[in-house]
Amino acid sequence: MLARPGMPSKSMVMRWLADERYIEFRDQYACAREDLADKLADEILQIADDGSNDTFLDANGNVKVNHDVIARARLQIDARKWLAAKLAPKKYGDGGRLENSGINHGSMQVKSTVTFVHPPNCDEDGEVSEDN
Repeated sequence: MLARPGMPSKSMVMRWLADERYIEFRDQYACAREDLADKLADEILQIADDGSNDTFLDANGNVKVNHDVIARARLQIDARKWLAAKLAPKKYGDGGRLENSGINHGSMQVKSTVTFVHPPNCDEDGEVSEDN
């Protein structure tokens, strides 16, 4: 689409995405990427459900499995799964990695406080004694 006459260059789009003045454009771009991921998911189902060319009749009339067609379908599905996971990782990612992000997908600040306390006085049976 960016190659069409009158459209901005890819580098210009990348600058807009990085520029804080174009937050609305960034949000629209993110929605478009997620829509593309959804379209890829729909295509995955269509490819997986279409078994019309998985078998053929050989010269003797025997039904044979067309391994090339099945391998091509598997490749098409894997490529779409990979791209959908890149376009919308929260929705189509593998779920193995959890990533936290802050406002506008920036980094988060985490503050931890550790307090050390003295353990209570215990007698030889592990009971808390009142002696201090």
